[in-house]
Amino acid sequence: MPFSVLRVWGLGVLGWALLGLGVYLGYETYREFSRPVAIAVEPKSDLAIQSEINREVLRERQPLPQNWKKWAFLGGCAVCIAISVGGYLPIRFFLGKPMSKSAAELSTDSSFMVDRPDGSQLHVEIYGQTKGPTLLLTHGWSLDGTAWDYVKTDLARNHRLVVWELAGMGRSRGPTNHDFSLDKMARDLEAVLQATCAGSPVILVGHSIGGMVSQTFCRIYAKQLGSWVQGIVLLHTTYTNPLRTNLAATFTTAVESAVIVPLNYVTIYLAPVAWLSNWQSYFNGSLHVFTRFASFSGKQTREQVEHGARLAAEAWPAAVARGNLGMLKFNEEATLPQVEIPVLVIGGIQDRMTLHSASEHLQNLLPNDRPFSVDGGHLGHWEQSARVSEAIGEFATQLFTASPAVIRDSQVVAE
Repeated sequence: MPFSVLRVWGLGVLGWALLGLGVYLGYETYREFSRPVAIAVEPKSDLAIQSEINREVLRERQPLPQNWKKWAFLGGCAVCIAISVGGYLPIRFFLGKPMSKSAAELSTDSSFMVDRPDGSQLHVEIYGQTKGPTLLLTHGWSLDGTAWDYVKTDLARNHRLVVWELAGMGRSRGPTNHDFSLDKMARDLEAVLQATCAGSPVILVGHSIGGMVSQTFCRIYAKQLGSWVQGIVLLHTTYTNPLRTNLAATFTTAVESAVIVPLNYVTIYLAPVAWLSNWQSYFNGSLHVFTRFASFSGKQTREQVEHGARLAAEAWPAAVARGNLGMLKFNEEATLPQVEIPVLVIGGIQDRMTLHSASEHLQNLLPNDRPFSVDGGHLGHWEQSARVSEAIGEFATQLFTASPAVIRDSQVVAE
């Protein structure tokens, strides 16, 4: 999301300040322990020699501290350094419940790269049924294909899954012309479709920016809707500039031009510094805390918080920032009323990054929507993976079997 740049530099400043404080306290500790003292010399029989020695001050290092300042400096240094390099280890135990079972490992049937004219290389993996109905999954920004780990095992039982990674994310290479616009991503989506689903019906499933890419695809490739693309799943996504549909929309909209846009350009030019700052935030645990409260509603596991924080740290900041700037120009309100194929809109009741009201507005714009609500945050398909995969599976089954049934508007209750 475009406002993630505030997190990058906000947590980065705090992280470097904490590390700097630790270094400063370490230096002061060294000075205190190295402070010279005068040592009295016992008188000797040779008075002449003793008189000469007494006029000199013998200096040596103190073996033990003599006041509280030395212990305070040493303790403060140890605490700051320990938090800076390992704060995430204890703190993650307070940010989620233990996972009863980990996301099941699902072996891929094939993986390959789709080369694009702009230099992009798109990593693609295929799972599940070889001849079943196809679901093409597009992940959110700053994530990668592993974002679907919590639902793909269930979905792969009855469907063929195509999981790809957006240019510049995960194992995909970014474009040489640095084009991270939504139009470019939609053209990449079409290229993946051509490479994996040519001639066979498919449902597009997009989370967050993945949903924005799907909407942009509907505008650019409108003729493919209904013939090739049979349906769409919009998961925790918006219809316009995401700065206008988050919990702090009043603030993020107000500072868009003055703060968020310039900071994204700063991030592009100082990408190595931002990358190190992200990892500093990861190791001190502040990125875990941010991920917990920004992306989850309280039903997450410790492993999911760790997964989300690690993906945020691994994403290359320059690519993220360029995509952020692309999202600021996003608006498909005029496109959605023209989309006549069925669209399943899944919104998170406790989503702070894309408010549930954005999903409701999407439903109002779409002529053939299937509304579905999940009691979760922005990563609701992690928190409520069974419910979300069930909703998507039923939607796909209904479309591919030409069933007239309609998924009723429902509110998923946490188990």
